[in-house]
Amino acid sequence: MKMFDKHYATSEVAETVPLDIQLLLWTLIERRKEDKKEVDYLQVFNLSIIVVNGRKSQRILHSQEQPKISFIGDFQVFEPINAKFWVVDSGDGILMYPEQY
Repeated sequence: MKMFDKHYATSEVAETVPLDIQLLLWTLIERRKEDKKEVDYLQVFNLSIIVVNGRKSQRILHSQEQPKISFIGDFQVFEPINAKFWVVDSGDGILMYPEQY
């Protein structure tokens, strides 16, 4: 089985994080895979709210340890949030808050 083929979220994430943001995080991982870039078993997402042209946007810093990468992107979502998430692959990808690990 390939890494992050199945996508799950802990119940706490599913209940507190807007679905469009959850899907966006999974899309960022899938893009790395589609671009044939190495994907570490631990993906880290730091989300913050920024204001662009008077409008709130979601800023996402996506990083991994091996190989060391980081990506910053700004996205329009319905309700931006401030949060940190891990996606851990242990056969299936699980989106969680770091303190849930």
